[in-house]
Amino acid sequence: MYRTFITSISLQHQLDKHIYEPRNFELVGNVETAFPIIPIIKEFMERPDNVRIITIRTENSDTTENYNKLVEELADLGINEDQVKKVVLTEDQMEVEAKALMSIVDAIDEDSIAYADITYGTKPMSAAILYSMSVVEYLKDVETGGIYYGEIQRKEGKAVSSYLYETTCCKRIMDFLVSIDKLGIDKRREALKTIFNL
Repeated sequence: MYRTFITSISLQHQLDKHIYEPRNFELVGNVETAFPIIPIIKEFMERPDNVRIITIRTENSDTTENYNKLVEELADLGINEDQVKKVVLTEDQMEVEAKALMSIVDAIDEDSIAYADITYGTKPMSAAILYSMSVVEYLKDVETGGIYYGEIQRKEGKAVSSYLYETTCCKRIMDFLVSIDKLGIDKRREALKTIFNL
């Protein structure tokens, strides 16, 4: 089974490295990185040759520079650039969401566990990545391993802390709602509260 890791390439000009402290999950081998997906790759890859990377970016010079930085960090993990599938989109926001979603789904190999980082990119791009994790499970033999978000807290313009959140629960709630709808359960809200301890 492949391990597929999906990330957007940042539009920011200067990406600094941080150690992202996991907030609601455990991370054994954390590393300093400019890309929150890197510690997730390090944590969940079984071996480098079994890894697939999907990068999503718009066409501009900052994303090219940041893509090259990501490739350098991947090389430190033993992952070659030929293991990276590139999804390059135009900056036209009207078509980005649907195109990004289906491009991500198409790029994920069958027989994969997929992990996604929704930190970088536009908000519509992050939404497309999030929804692609549900869509791909309906269309392919793919399981979602996790969805993550990296946060940098700043004070007076300087980074003071960096956190990494596991946000897969949001997807799991939607999956559960679809399942209970198929079962004909009437009290969906109560079922959600019981299952998810809300």
